[in-house]
Amino acid sequence: MIPLFSNPEFIRNCRAQLRPGRLLATLVTVALLSITIGYAIHAGDDDGRGEWAKTLLVTSLSFQLVVLGLAGGLACGLSIYREREQNTFDFQRVTRMTPMELALGKLFGAPLLSYFITLCLMPAALVGAAVAHTPPSFFLTSMLFLILGCVVFHALGLLLSLFSPRGGTGVPGALLLLFLPVMAMTGVSESRSGVAADGPWAGIAFVMEGTWRTETAVDRSGALYTPSEWTDLIFGRPVHHVPVLLVLYATFLAWILLALVRNLKRDPVDFELYSPAQSVGLLCYLNFVTLAFYRAREWGPLGYLVPAQRATVFLLFLGMNLVLLFVLGMSLLHNREQSRRRVYERGVGKPDWIEAVWPGAYVLLAAVAVALLVITRFELAPQLPGTLDKGMAAFQVVFLVVALLRDLFYFQWMKLRRSRYPFVSAVIFLGVFYVCSGVLLSTLSGLGSRQMFLLSSVPIPWAVLGMDQQAWTEGGVLWFTILAAQLGLCAVFVMLHRRQLAEMAPSAPSAPAEAEAA
Repeated sequence: MIPLFSNPEFIRNCRAQLRPGRLLATLVTVALLSITIGYAIHAGDDDGRGEWAKTLLVTSLSFQLVVLGLAGGLACGLSIYREREQNTFDFQRVTRMTPMELALGKLFGAPLLSYFITLCLMPAALVGAAVAHTPPSFFLTSMLFLILGCVVFHALGLLLSLFSPRGGTGVPGALLLLFLPVMAMTGVSESRSGVAADGPWAGIAFVMEGTWRTETAVDRSGALYTPSEWTDLIFGRPVHHVPVLLVLYATFLAWILLALVRNLKRDPVDFELYSPAQSVGLLCYLNFVTLAFYRAREWGPLGYLVPAQRATVFLLFLGMNLVLLFVLGMSLLHNREQSRRRVYERGVGKPDWIEAVWPGAYVLLAAVAVALLVITRFELAPQLPGTLDKGMAAFQVVFLVVALLRDLFYFQWMKLRRSRYPFVSAVIFLGVFYVCSGVLLSTLSGLGSRQMFLLSSVPIPWAVLGMDQQAWTEGGVLWFTILAAQLGLCAVFVMLHRRQLAEMAPSAPSAPAEAEAA
């Protein structure tokens, strides 16, 4: 691994951004603005209690966050995008640097000017912290939050820049839309989710109102909760928020860098965000984090939080994981070039069935892994009230996973067809199907509730999320008939997919050609 200060990509960015004239102009401008704003804040302090120092500290940290987060994120978001526009994108594929060295050089090299402006704003922040008697540990922790949070945002901008098509102009807008909600994440309801303040603003909040103590209390229902924003509950155990947030930042940065290193030196046709095994691991990681902080609480009739019902928790995690499984399956879809390459690697003959059901095997593996995580988490928590029909819950899971596979098999088959925009056509056709089905079913709402519910679950399987015990009992064998119909649709799309793959398979050489080759 080449050290960062010897990294050719980092040195190239240094020479391009840190010119002496630019640095001098930036230093003078930031110094004049700091002095002017600092004097205005000091002059506006009429009570004489020294509140201007805290205002100056918060203002300096806010400017640092905006400059380093937004401006640095835009610089990273445009770094690879500009290489495509300048026809220098292929140079990174032939360089001798490893993908990790190239990614680190771009990650810390593209926002160098933003780091310099942040450094120029540091004297004003230090003056405010010294006059306000801010503990050094608080100030250093806030700067650590700010820098590490912005580095994660820079890596995300670099990843968006890598996957943005040539000629696209949506990278700056996408980064801005991502940055605004991240900036607004000053905290969530920790009494329900168990996680305290999040986002880069957590550093500013900590330097003003932070504490190193872990505080817990017991509510009216006898459950443990955290009255402090700086105490998290991880599997019901209190942990200080600072190490938790640092670990979350580091792990998310590792996942983003993994996607960068995997695709940075590839041809755009072969881009694949994660490998199938890595995608399953990412899905399990997201569920593990959610399960660690989730407290299974809901608002009671008297206006305070009570333990959530088992059925409510089950439907919450089922809906969340259906969305994650759909995203996982969509990220694993192969385009025509990738499928042709895999067919040619297998050689002469028809494609095997494992390839024909792509990406069904990994989606099923992820579903089983997530089910084991959720069951292990909540079966060990007997304090959840209410009952859950395990037979009905198992049927809901199987039915919805089969319906999800049906749509994924359809998308994979459509993506291999010869058309200009196969994936866009698949999305439009499926959307029209769901809209027409919904309109038709709404006109048939005069039927009985049982018949209507059974009828709606055939074209729109997601209606099964609203199944209750009465519908499950009255449906009987009809539910398994509808499940068999969904499996039949999956088999149809698998056959169509296999036919498309067979058309790409290389033909067997003829006898004269074999003799000539011999």
